[in-house]
Amino acid sequence: MIAARKDGSTTARAHEQSRVALFVDVPNLWCAAHDQQIENSPTDMMDVARSYGTPVVARAYSTIQAGKMVSSGFGQFQAAGFECVPRIVPEGDNGKKDIDSLLAVEAVSTAYEDMADVFIIASADNDFVPVVRKIRLLGKRVVVLMQQGQHSIQLSSIADETRLLPRRTFSASSPSTLPTTKGAP
Repeated sequence: MIAARKDGSTTARAHEQSRVALFVDVPNLWCAAHDQQIENSPTDMMDVARSYGTPVVARAYSTIQAGKMVSSGFGQFQAAGFECVPRIVPEGDNGKKDIDSLLAVEAVSTAYEDMADVFIIASADNDFVPVVRKIRLLGKRVVVLMQQGQHSIQLSSIADETRLLPRRTFSASSPSTLPTTKGAP
């Protein structure tokens, strides 16, 4: 099967054989989920990636402050098959720009190294607009994955596709899905 892009061009690699890279901005998704009292499921994110092909890169980025996760849930990400990329930040700093920068550099590097055909950026952060542009310029397909209730017109307009995570109501039995500290947008 040949996959069609938003601009009408096609990709030569069969959909089932596409290599997929998934990069997750954990604080961005977790804060949106917390605000809406809904859960994030790393398994759902991985299922989205598998719907485009074979995940070859799956990374979740978050911060650790004073020995505590700013955005929790790394255990769930690890169980779903993600490589977790924690950034240690000084007390009082949520480290948001640190992880945005690291995610951006690693996503673009992965595109330059031709490690994947489809890139999924899980965030509604407009800071990733230049990243999406660059990856698309390299001939890769880019999907933006957002939490329901999040919206980024800029990201949606330049990505090949925008997907929303399923809405799951928060349950008291899974408190690890909520942020443990304030500060991450």
